[in-house]
Amino acid sequence: MVSADNLHLDVLELVFAYLSGNDLASVSLVSRSFLAGVIPMLYATIAYKARHAKQYSSQISPFTTIQDHPDLAVHVRNIDIQAVPRIRGQIHPQFLAECAKTVSLSVNLSTFICYPKIMPTLLPALQNKGRLVHLHIQAPLTSQQAKILVQLRSVRRLMLDFPTWSTIDVLPGWTSTLAGNLTRLSIYNSLDIHEGVLSKLLSSLPSLRSLYMIGCPQITHNVLLSLISMVPGLEELGFTMFDTCPPTPSRLELPGLHHLALDVRQGFLPSAVISLFQICTTSVLPVRTLIVKFSEPLKLRPETVVDELVNAFSMTLTRLVFLDCHLSIDSIRKVTRQCTLLERLEVPFPRKEMVSREFAVAMAMTDTIRDLVDVAESHSSHQVVLTREAMRELVMLVPSLKFVMSDGRLWSVSR
Repeated sequence: MVSADNLHLDVLELVFAYLSGNDLASVSLVSRSFLAGVIPMLYATIAYKARHAKQYSSQISPFTTIQDHPDLAVHVRNIDIQAVPRIRGQIHPQFLAECAKTVSLSVNLSTFICYPKIMPTLLPALQNKGRLVHLHIQAPLTSQQAKILVQLRSVRRLMLDFPTWSTIDVLPGWTSTLAGNLTRLSIYNSLDIHEGVLSKLLSSLPSLRSLYMIGCPQITHNVLLSLISMVPGLEELGFTMFDTCPPTPSRLELPGLHHLALDVRQGFLPSAVISLFQICTTSVLPVRTLIVKFSEPLKLRPETVVDELVNAFSMTLTRLVFLDCHLSIDSIRKVTRQCTLLERLEVPFPRKEMVSREFAVAMAMTDTIRDLVDVAESHSSHQVVLTREAMRELVMLVPSLKFVMSDGRLWSVSR
């Protein structure tokens, strides 16, 4: 008689591929055959978060398990370290040792993400990882440590947070060795990268498809836009707008640009954002996703930024995100009426007294939006609790809606 226990291991692996997280752990306890079938998925991704770090002394970490059972490391494909345990205010030395050992043993590692500042300890362990293609790390490294970093020659997606000058200095030489493979370059919060370095980087990266320069004061939007012609194949672009000078190019030659992200810093004038959108209109960019983040809350009206936004992207936009920017009801109405392909809208919901009828009527202009997300901060005075009555009215007026997320709750719509 056929039972789950005597199914072929390949069949079990196909079944368990539909499970994740705690479900995989639960299945592994059923029987030995289930354990054997679930192990490749159970250890494929190691995600270590703040809640795990807090329980380090009372709960066995995945790094401890792999150190004790090195044969499991062959299954590890992705490591994501978001937090580290501490003891007496210092990073726990035993955790660092276990983490370095696990990274060293994971010969099939393809993705490595590390937000805490522990890279000096882990850099030697990352060597000889021929399958490592995605690297996102904090990079305040010394010159010697930067020389170890550039030995990673298989990286295709590179993201560096807070890189020091030592790291920035080796970037042009490193990226030239990655030129045929590197498709994404993201640099966050660097005080040292400047126009000369960026020019060298872009000139050596013909295959680049994604570029993000966020929080780099010497790379203003004018500097970046003047160099962007070196990488005409870009599909994703993100940058910070620091100064109030309007963008200088009259046209952007980026025929494949689908994703645009703008980080607009405090004190910036909306007129510069308007000028940028006017350039995008002239350039006829096929942008499908637009993300705009302001460093402080700003209220926009349709006669300013939103007008130029819909002029530039109304025929292509499928996802629109406004962070820290409270759109007026008129602005929402203009977006929903003119962006005829829009499927996902992420904005701070308006004040409580404006939700319900007025907001729902503005949303009723669309017949394409499926996902509506409230991105207001939980501590914001604009945070709204979406009541059942308001939700019911919203669903009645916007028949295309499938999901609404607000105040940490996900509303699923079935008709």
